[in-house]
Amino acid sequence: MTNSKFKKVFFDPGYLPIEEVESLMQGFSCLKLIRHREKDLMVYQERGLDILLYPDHTQEKLARILENDIEKTWSAVINDHQTSVLFDRTTKSRSEVFKFNELLLMCCCYQNWLEQEKPDFLIYTVTPHNIKTWVLSKVAEKIGIPVIYFQESFFPWRQFMLRGLCRNPKIIIPATQDNSKKDYEIYKEYIRKKTGSLEEAMPSYELNRLKKNDWKLISLKTELKNFLKKPISSTEKIKSYLTYKNLSRDVTGLKYVVLFLHYQPERSTIPEGYGFGIQLAAILALQQALPKDAYLVVREHPSTYTYNFSKNYRSKDFYKTIGSIERVIIAPITDDPYKIIDNSIATASITGTVTGEALARGKACISFGSGLLQAIDSPNFHRYTSIDSLRAFLENTEKPEENAAEKYYDSVRRTTITGIKESHLNYDEKLRREYLNASIATGVKQLLTAETNINS
Repeated sequence: MTNSKFKKVFFDPGYLPIEEVESLMQGFSCLKLIRHREKDLMVYQERGLDILLYPDHTQEKLARILENDIEKTWSAVINDHQTSVLFDRTTKSRSEVFKFNELLLMCCCYQNWLEQEKPDFLIYTVTPHNIKTWVLSKVAEKIGIPVIYFQESFFPWRQFMLRGLCRNPKIIIPATQDNSKKDYEIYKEYIRKKTGSLEEAMPSYELNRLKKNDWKLISLKTELKNFLKKPISSTEKIKSYLTYKNLSRDVTGLKYVVLFLHYQPERSTIPEGYGFGIQLAAILALQQALPKDAYLVVREHPSTYTYNFSKNYRSKDFYKTIGSIERVIIAPITDDPYKIIDNSIATASITGTVTGEALARGKACISFGSGLLQAIDSPNFHRYTSIDSLRAFLENTEKPEENAAEKYYDSVRRTTITGIKESHLNYDEKLRREYLNASIATGVKQLLTAETNINS
């Protein structure tokens, strides 16, 4: 058992394999597992691991005076519109009033629990994005309990440790960094692919879906099956796709900024968009900041139609609204995204990988949320703060910084934990989860042994 200066640390193991969790629990007595879903408990209990279930806010009675002002807590949580959006994503309520009643009860219940348990801090393997994990984390932060979580970087074998649920979280610097030649060679190969053709640069999951459908976004055979199972959803999907297709136009020869939409629902926008999970907000901000002679090109994510279509996030009216905005053009979803990037003056996304890809290809890039581009200080990159600052950035995109990707890699290497092991000869996208798990296990150990200062 490893000594730790901490008495109790709440840890939500998320997707971390049970073997890794068991190893951490055996090494650190201060570590207390927590989960928000009862169905997840059995797998841990079968291995003899104690795990705490979040208290049931619908059953627990508040029988004590809380140590911290609960009105300030619930105001901070409920006044953040992302709380409401996350609630609607996973939970149904009879009305807005009953929804906020339930959120109030969650705040009271979780604050009561945290004040009694008194954990030194909370650790999550990803940004909390279920309504329960989100509310618990926001309550913890409000009463002074740090929340630490892992965030995959643009270089997907490396992860940041972050503190603070906000657009500009604090980066916790790891105790040791991997500066090996192997890591650098992996970086070079990764960048070579990301600056190559569509088949080299596109993530394999999306490439495989497109190839499976013979490069068609909607397969007649698949949609017939979907229609028989979910006729309303399938009909909405086809109407939405046809509207997008009819509104799209060629952007060749135009001066433009391009915004790549995210597939939704997904953690990368809600909550990591921090104000821009509603992607229309980013469209309107960019439209207001455009140079006078430029257009905004909006391009949909193929997974919207090749994966699980959600009528709660896309509809024909959504695309009609976009198409009606002055100087906003919808690009064909079938166009090569990398050619669209290469011909733009700047590439924007809420938090997507496409911003890193644009940086690697020598283009200016914009991020509206938090996400994978942390620890970046490049004149080629802008994280949204205001329309005025965005406008100023877009007026000066003519001479991008050279070697921006390599300079960014140097920064990431100093501020992240690698998941590459000695046995890995190169980066393999199929092993992505293995890299993430390895970096999480290493990071948790550093946090608990106080090798890494969470206040650094």
